[in-house]
Amino acid sequence: MCPIPASQHVPCRSPNTQIPCLSPVTDYYIRKLLQKNFPQLIAIKARQKISPDICRSAIALFARLETIHSDVTSIAQLLDALVLQHQTLRTQGGKYQSDLRKVEEQIFKSFGLKRTQAVAQAKILIIDDTPETLRLLTTTLTEQGYAVEHLSSGTAALNHVRDRQPDLILLDVMMPGMDGYEVCERLKLDPQTHQIPILFLSAVNDAPNKVKAFDVGGVDYITKPFQLEEVLARIEYQLKLYRRTQQLETEQSSFENAVEAMFQTTLGGRFLRANRALATLLGYDSPQELIESIQDIARQLYTIPHRRSQFVLYLEQYGPTEEFEAEVLRKNGDRIWIRETARAIRDAEGNLQGYEGTVEEITAQKRLENSLDRLS
Repeated sequence: MCPIPASQHVPCRSPNTQIPCLSPVTDYYIRKLLQKNFPQLIAIKARQKISPDICRSAIALFARLETIHSDVTSIAQLLDALVLQHQTLRTQGGKYQSDLRKVEEQIFKSFGLKRTQAVAQAKILIIDDTPETLRLLTTTLTEQGYAVEHLSSGTAALNHVRDRQPDLILLDVMMPGMDGYEVCERLKLDPQTHQIPILFLSAVNDAPNKVKAFDVGGVDYITKPFQLEEVLARIEYQLKLYRRTQQLETEQSSFENAVEAMFQTTLGGRFLRANRALATLLGYDSPQELIESIQDIARQLYTIPHRRSQFVLYLEQYGPTEEFEAEVLRKNGDRIWIRETARAIRDAEGNLQGYEGTVEEITAQKRLENSLDRLS
């Protein structure tokens, strides 16, 4: 990809269209680079705000360039050269990561931006007995914002992992003493470390070793020599999965242990999820018993079956509700009144998937209301 000749940058704005003239390749490449790094970028001058529009709009990107420089034509030519240099360095492997980062800093500076000294994204432990590998991975991952620790012995790693609790481990297979397979197996048997994702590093590229790596609990297998861009991509992917798993576990724990009675139901009227508070409210020994016992909410839970249809219709017509009241049956046949706060569950495309919400018992309130009605 060659730099755009200077003649194609003049004038920097067409007198008729008023459209910025950064070359399409440079404009697209820089906006993608800014988008990727945007959470870590701040303005060099504290009073200047950064709009996310510079990642989405060629006009906004060029407008920022004009606010920083008087000679935008020269800067446009420089950016062409920097983009070409950045593309070249990306194909040269990990030993050029430092140079790649310097080029990025130049590009950001052209727009009056710089990286913050952000808090480390994640803690990564590298276990490898090869000094060159340790040095290369440590330097690269540190430059990417990770907090990196390294060890050269599998035996030393066991207590270290338990004490330090890294978010991800890069583990060499062939090491003196305890090999990577045994290290992984032991970590996966330990309740305090079993959830940590482990990516194997190995010079051996055959099926039996890869199968063994996954059998003992590894989540990925990277062969040496490796491309650092690939390693970074795999690390990022596994960390996203790990964080999502932790988030789901936290949400599940919050749901199960909530003081409020909570539920999720299918469109057809069965419980998908119920917490202990709801099970207790309805007289069941456990959420599982409630879910297994109630196969048809309309007929088994509501004393008036069509009340469930009214509940669904209300949500579809008016959206989330906080005041839907109904009389329901407990496990032992007792009748109680409840108030439901609920909303529809939809997927990314907007398709209806089910319903979720909370339940509050209002039996005493309803009895008082009925007594007052009779008195009046």
